[in-house]
Amino acid sequence: MANLIPNRSSCLPRMTAGERRLTLRLEEFLEDDYLVWYDVPLGV
Repeated sequence: MANLIPNRSSCLPRMTAGERRLTLRLEEFLEDDYLVWYDVPLGV
């Protein structure tokens, strides 16, 4: 199971339905050594 950073439950209110579905699938099917970053601020 991949790790979503920040965790999925804290991101759910900001996610669209497609993003929720994709993160669920990524956590489900990727191995433990994968990190998935969501909403990374760039240039701050």
